[in-house]
Formats: sequence, structure tokens, C-alpha cells
Amino acid sequence: MSLAVKIGGHGMFADEVLLLRAVLIIKKLVIINDWVTKLRTRLSGPLFMVGMLVAAQALAAEPVKLTLKNNRFVSPAVTAPAGERLRIEVENQDPTPAEFESSDLRVEKFIAPGGRIIVMVGPLKPGSYKFFDEYHPDTAVGILTAVAKPE
Repeated sequence: MSLAVKIGGHGMFADEVLLLRAVLIIKKLVIINDWVTKLRTRLSGPLFMVGMLVAAQALAAEPVKLTLKNNRFVSPAVTAPAGERLRIEVENQDPTPAEFESSDLRVEKFIAPGGRIIVMVGPLKPGSYKFFDEYHPDTAVGILTAVAKPE
């Protein structure tokens, strides 16, 4: 037994009403999907360019490579350009864990024995930034000097 409903003077069955509502919802979803697709197409070019610019800036400077060996930094004094994001790669060649730390750079990261980490810092102002291995603070110390580019 079907229930008839009066819509605009016309008699319709309940299942026809549900079907009509479903069709109207689908039409609205198609319109929304078209709008989102057009918006995505319009934004994809500028967003891609912004992404490439950010990636280029992040990789602009050569990475600073540090090595821990015998509970010391092999090269305890390193330089890097000021005013740029900087990638610091630290390799722990010791059989014990280490923790690369610098309150100046606002970095603290665990390094497993034989492991390697990467941290991003900056952009740095010209100056000196101390770093150390928290597990060996008396022997594993170093300084990074950020140097302004000549104009």
C-alpha cells in the first residue's frame, strides 16, 4: 500500500517524492563539485609557484654537515650564510647515542648510535651559535657562525 502525497496539485507517491529529493541533492552536489574543480584549477598555478619558491628557499644554502666521532665534533667550527633557512645534517659515528642540542638555534634532537639526523633552522642573523652533544657536553661542543653576504 503506497501513500499518495499532494505536491503542487499533483498526486505523487512517497517513493517518487524520495526519488525527486535524491535527484535534487545530486544536482546540488554536481554544482558544488564543478565549483570546487574550477577553484582548484584557478589556484593550482599560484599555489604550485608558492610551493616551488618555498622549496627553493629551503634548499638555497648548502647544508651544514657535522660528524660526531669519539664523543667530539670532527669539525667543531662551521660557517653558514646569514639570512637563509639552513639545513644541518648531523651524523653520529659513535657506538653510543648522542643528542644534538643548541639553545641558540632552538634545536634538540636525539641521534641513535651510527645514526643521522637533519634539522632546519633560521633564517639566522649574523653571529655565533653554540651547539653540543647533551650526553658529552664537555667534549662534544661546537660553534656555527652565520656570516652576512657581501653586498
